[in-house]
Amino acid sequence: DDAAVRAALRARGVSVAGGMGPTAGAIWRLGLMGEGARPDLYHRFLTELGAVLGVWGPAERFAEALGVGA
Repeated sequence: DDAAVRAALRARGVSVAGGMGPTAGAIWRLGLMGEGARPDLYHRFLTELGAVLGVWGPAERFAEALGVGA
């Protein structure tokens, strides 16, 4: 459920916008551009997403891809 996952992320301090028009419910828009495009912010998003979804691994795989510790 797109809206429920985004609401759970928001409750954890992570804001994710939904798609607009024909992409509503199909994509998420992340404000991780410019100054916000730092690996630590992506790692935080993936950590919280994994927690909300009850899965282990997204943040760890991201850190592994960057060649840094999680």
